[in-house]
Amino acid sequence: MRKILYQIVLLVLCVSPCLAASSFDDFQKEELDGFAQYLDKETNSYFAFEKEIVKEWGGFKGSTPKLWVDYSKNLSTRSTVNFEKGFVEIESLVPVTTQSPVKAALPAIKKHLHKIDSKCNKQAGFSIESTGANKPNIQKKAIILKPSTENGKKIVKVRIPLPSDYLRKSAAKYKRDVLKNAAVYGIDPKFVFAVIHTESYFNPFARSHVPAFGLMQLVPKSGGRDAYQYVFKKSVTPTAAYLYNSKNNIQLGVAYLGKLKNVYFKGVKDIMTSYLVSVAAYNTGPGNVARTLTGTTNLSKTVQKVNTMTAKEVYTALLNNLPHNETKQYVKKVVERSRLYSNS
Repeated sequence: MRKILYQIVLLVLCVSPCLAASSFDDFQKEELDGFAQYLDKETNSYFAFEKEIVKEWGGFKGSTPKLWVDYSKNLSTRSTVNFEKGFVEIESLVPVTTQSPVKAALPAIKKHLHKIDSKCNKQAGFSIESTGANKPNIQKKAIILKPSTENGKKIVKVRIPLPSDYLRKSAAKYKRDVLKNAAVYGIDPKFVFAVIHTESYFNPFARSHVPAFGLMQLVPKSGGRDAYQYVFKKSVTPTAAYLYNSKNNIQLGVAYLGKLKNVYFKGVKDIMTSYLVSVAAYNTGPGNVARTLTGTTNLSKTVQKVNTMTAKEVYTALLNNLPHNETKQYVKKVVERSRLYSNS
């Protein structure tokens, strides 16, 4: 997502024009300095963790919007749940001299599997072990990788498919919170489900490089804070822990989508058009959407412009003229996936 760019654009859009130039400069510097400090804090903490992983594994693998990577306490076993492609891999390190590496790694693999299964069951709405992963044939699925040259250890890896209906179960898990917040903030639930599907594939542990967190991939210092202000009328930057809570994440994510639709793009007459520009803005920021459609960051002009167009014309204009291919694909996917949740 490109919400860092949105945060900078938002500064320009939200500051009162009556502020003196020097006041605006001071305000902008304060906001950007705060954002930089936030990134430094997050980055330093994450780099320390990354350093420990590299020391143990010879390389780093971390969570992404579509992958949840979890390590054991001693860092010698890790799992990767692929929410996009529907499988989990569990890897365990054993000494290179181990004669029966699979047998040696199996207890740690099963223990870690049980741990992540419990988390998935509680937070994502589906069970991994229900696919037969805890049966004796798990040993037959083990693959021994070549020893890493950096740490001289063998890696035993097991891949297990997620339940065939894991996405449906995840959507059902969050349905109550989606419907509740969609009603509060005036958003059609099918677009909320489609945004979650596209942002994270219903991965409640999602983290991007920005970093953005959770189901709806909110950046704390930009979209997260904007949404928190909209909901609670307080200028608070939500923490990563706060955004990893699915209820909090859905509330702020839907609120942010609602603010885009009902505040920034208030006055758009056609309902589908209002969702098109709001969904695009959720990814790239309202200023970039305005610039794409009018050549300026003026939101009033954007509303006037789209009110002279059909929804199809707006959709075509966005897909043809948005500056980033990521956002073009994002809009396309959300529109397509919204049809999957029409009866939600």
